[in-house]
Amino acid sequence: MKMNFESIKNKYVSLYRECYDFIVDPNIVWEKVVTERRSWTDTQTRLLYPLLGLICLLGLVRVVVQNFYISGYNLLEETLIALAWPVILAISLMISALVVRLYIKIFLKKQVDFERIVIFMTYAEIPVFLSFAIMAVLPFMFPVLIFVNFYSALIIMSGYNVYFADIMGEDRKYHFPSTLITFIIIYALTYLAWGALAKI
Repeated sequence: MKMNFESIKNKYVSLYRECYDFIVDPNIVWEKVVTERRSWTDTQTRLLYPLLGLICLLGLVRVVVQNFYISGYNLLEETLIALAWPVILAISLMISALVVRLYIKIFLKKQVDFERIVIFMTYAEIPVFLSFAIMAVLPFMFPVLIFVNFYSALIIMSGYNVYFADIMGEDRKYHFPSTLITFIIIYALTYLAWGALAKI
């Protein structure tokens, strides 16, 4: 049990450093992603699953705490919603990756493997995952966090500049439009899914 705890602790320490580095200087981390040739499997275990697990855990903590303070609280319904959040985020991530891949194919005239796209999208959505983790336990922070999420535009731009340097080409005339379109796709799909879940 001690060994498992150490493994979990090390994973989240590594996750914290990765997210922190991406926020401080995304170019450096994108270069690491390229240099280390990170696979989709590595990205899932290093980033995606720990973040989804964190969102789920914090959501369950909020549900348990609110159950003690709110009379008539629907514990089952709120628990199911807390468990559904990570699933919704994972599905919206995959759909966003498919849409961005289609955009690159049609408008940039480039063929990109889905694995490469979904790795890019997972790192690009770090601010989304972090803000949802905070909202899972502090829902009233939504108006503030929605503005914080705009920082992901910088991560996306950096990703096109470094991770997709071969696609953008030397002139990079599609650099800013691609950043804007990708940003819109991510947030349109993510918050539409979140809004739909909130109405259930």
